[in-house]
Amino acid sequence: RTTEDTYTMVTNLLDWVSVNMENISMDFQPVLLQEELASSAKNHYHLAQDKNITFNILGDKNPVIHADRNSIQIILHNLLSNAIKFSHKGGVIEGIVEENNKGASIIIKDHGVGMSKDHIMQLMSSELNVSTPGTMNEKGTGLGVNIIKEFVEKNHGEMKIESAKNEGTTITLNFQKHEPSDYKPNG
Repeated sequence: RTTEDTYTMVTNLLDWVSVNMENISMDFQPVLLQEELASSAKNHYHLAQDKNITFNILGDKNPVIHADRNSIQIILHNLLSNAIKFSHKGGVIEGIVEENNKGASIIIKDHGVGMSKDHIMQLMSSELNVSTPGTMNEKGTGLGVNIIKEFVEKNHGEMKIESAKNEGTTITLNFQKHEPSDYKPNG
């Protein structure tokens, strides 16, 4: 557990440093959302298994967005890590991918501890946040939501958080649709 906590902390710190560097390079390309979400859920399998948490991946088959794949992976890693951290043993986390006229959305919904409106406002407005322990005293860096928010914005997306204490949290990310004219080869 300590090794996993340390690894997560170091990863989050490196992600935070990279997103706050002025010259970060974004490689926009077609990204298959359902595929990325399923891959991230698979990478979190052991962490979820420790708490007997089930992932339900639902929604449209592979909508394609115009985004930076590496940052989408970082976003999903942090979203699922937080959902696991704040879910109760035996819980369910839903990952929903929906296509719409402008692009596609990823919705991550847990039924865990939830947050107050004041806590959501603090998370969305602060550069650094105090880490809140998870349902099994899991530790964090307090950087996860900041990393998600920064990378979503760098991918020309939007983030919305809905939550209620003791009822869980739903995070919705909206991204632009990939159009073939968006593709510009490197070189």
